[in-house]
Amino acid sequence: MKKVMGCSMKQHLKSCLVLVFVLMLSLVLTGCDDTKKAQDKSAGVGSGTAVKKEKNKPETQQEVTVYFPDNMGEKLLPVKLKIKGEAPAREMVGLLLQGPGEKERAAGMSRAFPKGVKLLGVTVKDKLAKVDFSKELTENFRGGSTGELMLAASLVNTLTGNPEIKKVKILVEGKEVESLSGHLDLTEPMERFKDF
Repeated sequence: MKKVMGCSMKQHLKSCLVLVFVLMLSLVLTGCDDTKKAQDKSAGVGSGTAVKKEKNKPETQQEVTVYFPDNMGEKLLPVKLKIKGEAPAREMVGLLLQGPGEKERAAGMSRAFPKGVKLLGVTVKDKLAKVDFSKELTENFRGGSTGELMLAASLVNTLTGNPEIKKVKILVEGKEVESLSGHLDLTEPMERFKDF
């Protein structure tokens, strides 16, 4: 009887130890999960209201006027587009590099910039915007005097729509260029083209 009772006590003790171990493990894991949830809430991740606030937070947008040449290369056509507004000058140039959308093309607008051109940077100081493009601007440019004029006017008139900018200077790979194809003097900053 003693032997049976001793064996039963040992089994009972083992069961209690296993139960205590399982309870402690679940408490530790639950505590870690709560800590993780608290960290996620403060970082704005995970489930719950923190994520909903982020989704419902309105994105700051700004409407700007961007100018694309018409298909005949005779004038600039304005189009109102939305940008995030975080870096307006950079975003406006980005829209020009993308070219007109389907709706704008259907309205007779064309692309001013050659394909493959990348924007390397835009700095604005004392009402002067210096816009730095990749070498593809000069290497891939195939237009004549009209194309060169349309590209410059498109860029300048778009950027000078921003009250912070009165003049625009085009750079290629950080350096001044005389011209894109020998027709328009780009050594001096350009003011808004009024004839377009």
